[in-house]
Amino acid sequence: GDEPSMPVDRDGFKRGVPEGVNLVLKDKLPVRLVHKIWTINMKHFALAVLGQRAGLCYIREATADPAIRRSVLLAEREGIYAVSEEFGVSIEEIWRDFQREEWKMWSSPTSDDVLGRVAQDLPRKLAKGDRVVGPALCCIRHGRMPHFLAKVLAAAYYFQNPADPGAQAVGEEIRKNGIRAALTRFSDLRWEIPEEKSLMQLAEARFYEMADAEAADLPY
Repeated sequence: GDEPSMPVDRDGFKRGVPEGVNLVLKDKLPVRLVHKIWTINMKHFALAVLGQRAGLCYIREATADPAIRRSVLLAEREGIYAVSEEFGVSIEEIWRDFQREEWKMWSSPTSDDVLGRVAQDLPRKLAKGDRVVGPALCCIRHGRMPHFLAKVLAAAYYFQNPADPGAQAVGEEIRKNGIRAALTRFSDLRWEIPEEKSLMQLAEARFYEMADAEAADLPY
C-alpha cells in the first residue's frame, strides 16, 4: 500500500502484538477491507471513468467537476449501504469510524495522477467481486437499486486506454458482440440470475444513455 503503517486486526494475534513494527490496531478489519474496495477504491475508479467521459485527463480535474463529484458521492452512498447490509454494521458507524481523507489528496492542485493509471488493468476492476459490481449486486440483494454504481459500471465499459491491453480487450468485445456480452465476459454477470439480470439492465441503460447522439444501433 501507500501508507506508512499497516492496519491489523486487534483480535487477530495469538501471542500478543509484536513490538517494533508500525502497526495500527483496528477492529472489524475484514469489514474495513471490503469497505476500502467498495467505497474508497470505487470512488477513485469512478472519478477516472466518469472523468474520461467528460473529456478530462487528471483525477484532480474530475474531483473539481460538480456533476462528476455528485455522481461519485451518490455511488459511495450505495457502496456504504452494501457494506452495512452485508456485514451488519450501521451506516452511522461506517461514516464515523471507517472514513478517510482521500478526497483531499485526490483534489490537490499538485497532483498529477492521470485517469489511465487509476483505471489500468480494467478487466480486474470490472470483475464480479471488485469495486463496482461487488457493491452493486449487494445493493440489489438487500433491496436497493444501485443507479449510480450502474452509471460508473457503464462508464467503465467505455473507458479507453491504448496502453492497457485489458481495456483494449474490453473495447473489442463490445465492438464485436455488444455490451451485454461484455458484461457477461468481464463482470461474469448472467441474464438467468435475477439480481444479475437487474444489474445488467441498469448498466445497459446507462451505457446507451452515454452513447454518442448520432449512434444508429441503439436497441429497442
